[in-house]
This record gives sequence, C-alpha cells and structure tokens, in this order.
Amino acid sequence: MIDGSRLVTHFFNRLPGRRADGSFYEAPGVSIFEYAQDGKFRFEMDLLNMVHVNELIRECGWRPPASFHMPPKHPRR
Repeated sequence: MIDGSRLVTHFFNRLPGRRADGSFYEAPGVSIFEYAQDGKFRFEMDLLNMVHVNELIRECGWRPPASFHMPPKHPRR
C-alpha cells in the first residue's frame, strides 16, 4: 500500500531449510517506510511476532554462524 510518502508492505521472513512436508519455516511480517526523496528513506519500522520467529528458529535448528553480528544491546534510535 502506498499513501503519499508512506509505503506499507507485507512479507514472509523465511528461515533456512524446509519441514519434512516441504513447507518453509517462515513468519509473516509488516514493514512501514517513509520515503525522503532522491532514492532514500527517512524511516523504517519492521513488525514481526518474535514469539513465532523464536519458535521457528528452535523448530528448524538454525544457529548463527561465527561471523554473525548480534544487534547492539543499546541501539541508536
């Protein structure tokens, strides 16, 4: 959906692998963007049900690689 400078989109956050039945490990999400002109955005907010995401991570057995960078404990907002 686009309304002026705002874009709202629905997506599926897909984890690696598939279940035995062939279905994906995926969780739905929503992103909201505010366009700032010249190909740049001034704002982004991603909405995910993190309980569902954590359940999927446990179910599929995904583990971050050694090179994975965790988000900072106190991010700049």
